[in-house]
Amino acid sequence: MRVPLCALASGLIFVLVWPALAQNQDTTAALVLTCDRAAASPTDKERPVGLAGVPSEKLDWQIAIAACEAAAAAAPDNPRIMFQLGRAHDAAKADESARAYFSKASDLGYAAARVSLGLFYAIGRGGLAKDDREALRLFKLAAEQGDPLGNNGLGFFYESGRGGLTKDDREAARLYQLAAEQGDAAGQNNLGRFYLYGRGGLPQSDQEAARLFRLAAEQGHVAGQANLGSLYETGRGGLPQDDAEAARLYRLAAEQGGPFAQNKLAIFYEEGRNGLPKNIGEAIRLYKLAAEQDRNLDVKRQASEALTRLGVATAAVSPSAPSRPRSVTPVIGFLDTSTPSANRFGINAFRSALGEAGYVEGKNVAIDFRWSNNQREMYELAADMVRRQVDVIVASGGLLAARAAKAATDTVPIVVVGGGDPVAAGLAKSLNRPGGNVTGVTSTLNQNASKRLELLLDLVPDATAIGYLVGFSGRADADSQALLGAAGAKGRELIVIECSSMADVEAAFEQLSQRQAGALIVSAFPLFANNSNKVVALAARYKIPAIYAQSAYAYQGGLMSYMGQINMRDVVSQYVGRILKGDKPADLPIQTPTKFELILNLRTAKALGLSPPLPILAIADKVIE
Repeated sequence: MRVPLCALASGLIFVLVWPALAQNQDTTAALVLTCDRAAASPTDKERPVGLAGVPSEKLDWQIAIAACEAAAAAAPDNPRIMFQLGRAHDAAKADESARAYFSKASDLGYAAARVSLGLFYAIGRGGLAKDDREALRLFKLAAEQGDPLGNNGLGFFYESGRGGLTKDDREAARLYQLAAEQGDAAGQNNLGRFYLYGRGGLPQSDQEAARLFRLAAEQGHVAGQANLGSLYETGRGGLPQDDAEAARLYRLAAEQGGPFAQNKLAIFYEEGRNGLPKNIGEAIRLYKLAAEQDRNLDVKRQASEALTRLGVATAAVSPSAPSRPRSVTPVIGFLDTSTPSANRFGINAFRSALGEAGYVEGKNVAIDFRWSNNQREMYELAADMVRRQVDVIVASGGLLAARAAKAATDTVPIVVVGGGDPVAAGLAKSLNRPGGNVTGVTSTLNQNASKRLELLLDLVPDATAIGYLVGFSGRADADSQALLGAAGAKGRELIVIECSSMADVEAAFEQLSQRQAGALIVSAFPLFANNSNKVVALAARYKIPAIYAQSAYAYQGGLMSYMGQINMRDVVSQYVGRILKGDKPADLPIQTPTKFELILNLRTAKALGLSPPLPILAIADKVIE
């Protein structure tokens, strides 16, 4: 019997929780401790004693979200849990979710969350308008509570004169000193800058600057790595002149998006310094990255001038532009119609498959995750990925992501993972010979419509009217037509209901109840998947037996699920890995699943008064008792 990914992930959470449960019978305390272990911040002075915390660059957001959601359910008013959920969603690049959690924790008086929310206001993230005065207010509150990041943020506002403050280097230096003494990497780097230039009443000291930059760099701080690299390049601060060490530090910072380091490393490649081969293509790629950012205008200007000198235009990359020269660290764009929490197990599987193929995130590959089920936003996210010159785009969750990616580029390889027919959608010429830049693994309902309907009727043989929930324009698509034909052949009425919001879903269940539908099929539309727990709850409230297109529903209490299995190992080994090594998507046939998984929730069946026949029990891959 196959073990689903959800079960494996649930087992992982159980393993994490069990030591705490063995020592403490208070389940809530155990769940909170599990969340702390997964997502506590090293700079949070309110984290549990003895817990080092997890740096942002090492935070596994899938595990953190799973652990902290369980803790939040048990302790909904614990501000530290809300803050740590914000950290996890921030790591997943789900800005609005992160902001919502930070805001809730901030309202509860949590200092670290106030800093994080202040940063969102300072740069205008998470759906917030840029607001320096609100950011300053939050930094002040956190600093008054002794938070190191609050001290650093307030120091930066005094240094730059933002939020209505008068510039004051001495006050900035005092606050940076407090943050540095508390172990904050940003504070250490900023205090190092002040020593390097003798600012804020501090004596000029290359040696003290080098010491502070090293402390920051050892914590993975981007600017700290770049500044320490600069001292090695010039042989200052008591350090030997060492281009190789400078390049190593610049590369670490460049891979995390540091524009100063990108520009410096580009110079090394252009000149062929410190043992690096002369590589104009890699130099151009790095200069472009530095020129496209807006954080350091001096570096932006220098990089633009270098590109002009090399005869390269600095305009943004167009959708039809050739992909970037192969980089030291390839970047995979992951475009998903779901949410980080809804697809955490799939992402875990993707990362694991990459690891098995020799690609480790943060070491020899980077992943740019983007999430949305809004069409306009999805198209904007895809276009931004192309501008950032990712090496391959994984379009997960259906045709919305695939269409958005295809609209953004005709050249960057696109690997489809999920439902929908890319040939019928005009994204590929054929399954065997895609012919363009789209390939991958796809499953459509019309491949198994008859089987899904057959399974449901085996369990509910007296159902004469069957509901079918679809997204907007569902009546016209191939999946709906296939299921209408299958239902008609069995003498059943299929009630197709289109939904574009959860209000539509709730109204749909009321309509199905009024029309005495005896069973329900729920399509793989992202709206349903992203709200699977609510859909399952509605099915239970209206006592409608339902079959779903994803296994997560069955684990959340849905009656049954039947789906084609897409193995992430195959996605990585047969598509992503081969493309990163130079294969063309046009030459990689699009695959459809050859294995299907049936999961039956026996508890739900009993609650509905159903007795699953032996044939169904015999063929079920998983029975939840």
